Amino acid sequence: LTAVDETLFITMRLIDGVGFRQWVRGEGDPAAAARRLRAALPQLVRGVDALHRNGLLHLDLKPENVLVEPDGRVVILDFGLASAVGQEAGAVTKGLFGSVSYIAPEQARTGSVGTDPRTDVYQLGLLLYELITLERAFPGPNVPDVLERVKDGRFPAPRTLADVPRDVESLCLKAMAREPDARFDSVAELRAAL
Repeated sequence: LTAVDETLFITMRLIDGVGFRQWVRGEGDPAAAARRLRAALPQLVRGVDALHRNGLLHLDLKPENVLVEPDGRVVILDFGLASAVGQEAGAVTKGLFGSVSYIAPEQARTGSVGTDPRTDVYQLGLLLYELITLERAFPGPNVPDVLERVKDGRFPAPRTLADVPRDVESLCLKAMAREPDARFDSVAELRAAL
């Protein structure tokens, strides 16, 4: 916080970066995109793991909430839906429904942002899915259609859309399991698998 003439301001560092999706895809060269993804994804997962170790859940991980600085450092943004681990679940906000393709099935079913670290695991799986297939897991013509697909967990397997190594697909599918109990138990477990 900064005070000027008895008025309080929140000041933050200006992030000079490019969106995660755009940075990974780069110039459209698949080999370069794979190298960038290998460099950026572990940073992103380490960042979310650090949040969890400090008792905070992000709950709105999507490409638009991740920037990559010119030096390749990954920055996680937009903590508007963040919650303390174990905090009572809040109602889903209009902002979350603006990114309905990136909510977890339990968020879609309950209408709350949730308080489970496995929600962030799921959203990291969605990011990985989109970056390796260049497709959203849950596209759709309208919000109700997308919500139903998310609730049902219906999406094409990554290997049906792109030349993805089987172990990468397995990791992605486990992170994106419809039921939280079938996912990695924590971002730390996902990080170890990466």
